[in-house]
Amino acid sequence: MTLTKVANSMIVGAPLNVLDFGADPTGVADSQPAIQAAISAANLFDVVYIPTGVYKIGASLVPSVSTYTAITIYGDGPSTQLVNEAPAGNPTWNGSGVSSWTIRDMSITGKSTNTNVGILVDGGLGVESLFWRIERCIISASSFGIHLRSTNSGVINQCRFWPQNQSYVSAPSISGSEVAHFINMGGGYVHDVSIIDFDGQPIDGFAAGTAAIYCDATSSNNVRVRGGLMQGSVSNSRYAMNVTNARMWVIQAVYLESALMLFSNAVGVTMNSVAASFVGGSLTLSGGSTNNTFNGVEVAILTVDAGNIRNTFIGCKFVTINDSANSRFINCANTVDMGADARVVLP
Repeated sequence: MTLTKVANSMIVGAPLNVLDFGADPTGVADSQPAIQAAISAANLFDVVYIPTGVYKIGASLVPSVSTYTAITIYGDGPSTQLVNEAPAGNPTWNGSGVSSWTIRDMSITGKSTNTNVGILVDGGLGVESLFWRIERCIISASSFGIHLRSTNSGVINQCRFWPQNQSYVSAPSISGSEVAHFINMGGGYVHDVSIIDFDGQPIDGFAAGTAAIYCDATSSNNVRVRGGLMQGSVSNSRYAMNVTNARMWVIQAVYLESALMLFSNAVGVTMNSVAASFVGGSLTLSGGSTNNTFNGVEVAILTVDAGNIRNTFIGCKFVTINDSANSRFINCANTVDMGADARVVLP
């Protein structure tokens, strides 16, 4: 068990415990000032610990008080719950303009009256936001789970996104129709971001157009998505991925459940070993998507719009192919039971 200063105040180098700064783990009092005070007291490479409990958050928390503090803020997993009861426009964590921080092992919950962002990282405000990590967090009842704008060099690892509070949560619930994208990337650029073992399931009850991963940044380069489950809704257009202006993305080993993928103006994207259950799901290339490679991808419907050229499909399986651009297919199957090996090569 890790020793912390709440029980052992004389231990040099022990994590800063927010209870020492007056945080209330019962969820009655606003714990934002106490948690922020613990973060402000942290020095280079220090650790801040938020023990098991429900913590009411009445204003945004900033995960670092200066650039490159390199602190880690962690909890006890789902049993450490931050409940955002701040006015609209206040994310639970606001990492804008600060760098080199880690948030891990906690749940971040919104409130139905103010569907604030779970974690905001915005480097477009004059000061960069980079070298950050978000790990093993459960984010629920938020307008955007994680909102990235004009940032780079970040990692989202083993995070889960849910439409509403789970059984251990005592905070107010939220309607799924108020939930927006789970990971939303926008602004001028998003570069060098890794999304690892990510679970996001935008099902029928969610807001129309909701995506597990949504990107409309002007430039999004070298984004890596590896592992996880994305569940969507074919009938109501809830997306696994809805991405514009992707450059050199790598998507690997993702399972799709009735999910849609839309890529517009994508260049140099590589997608490997992405499978769906064939109860639905589609992959669409539009808006001048060129020079992309899809290897071992299985979805029900492939649609390649006219003008989306030099796209290659290797060892893929589709029930239906709508290809207006004469893509290149190598050793791909086009049959419902996927038992056939239909080799199709187009110039």
